[in-house]
Amino acid sequence: MLLKNTLFTALIFALSFAPAVFAQAPAHNYSNPDDNLSINESNLYCFQNLQCLIQENPFENSTFEEIDLNNSTEKYVIEGESENESLYAEYNGSTGNLIKSTVIQTNIKLPRAIMETLVSDTYKSWKMLGNKRIIKNFSEDSIRYEVILMKDGELRVEYFNRYGGFENPLS
Repeated sequence: MLLKNTLFTALIFALSFAPAVFAQAPAHNYSNPDDNLSINESNLYCFQNLQCLIQENPFENSTFEEIDLNNSTEKYVIEGESENESLYAEYNGSTGNLIKSTVIQTNIKLPRAIMETLVSDTYKSWKMLGNKRIIKNFSEDSIRYEVILMKDGELRVEYFNRYGGFENPLS
């Protein structure tokens, strides 16, 4: 009976710790590189209209109480900056629809596809100094990455789309 109780206790002990052990993410998990950012791919749709933004406010310590979309003929401008994000957005005052916006996020985790490119033989001895993600008009299709690299005193900037493909910086 004692052996049976000991085994049962050991089983309960093991089962209570197993979820915590197996739930830990690997050290370099790039499945969602922007979890800690206010503006990320999972909430871009909401930034398209002020009504959604007011309802799902992703900004801590901010409110949109002064926004009245009913009779306004002016535009609303939202600007903000944090350690690694800056935002400028203009919205139509009567409809709340987005007119234009730019989001710049610096030194963020890059998507897996870009990281795989950067660890390839092509960039073997290059060191990444920093990166930027630029999002225009809160559109997933507009997301571009700038990666600053250095090797033996040579500085190089590479441009990527969100899938890791090379981009023309002039487009």
